[in-house]
Amino acid sequence: MYMNFIGTVELPYEDRLMLNRLIGHYNYQNALVNELTDDVVKLSQTERYKEKCAILCGFRGIQVITAMTL
Repeated sequence: MYMNFIGTVELPYEDRLMLNRLIGHYNYQNALVNELTDDVVKLSQTERYKEKCAILCGFRGIQVITAMTL
């Protein structure tokens, strides 16, 4: 909701250009993080990591990304 709001704020032309560029960078980085997260989740389902990841995910507060990091 905030990103939608910030896109509608009226600003001087130069400021709008910079804000649009920053929003574009944010969207790119956000998409990259989502892609990498999906890749790690897929990797956790491979035979090499599946059992160990499932054990670690049994602990409260540990999800797939944390388990794969450990």
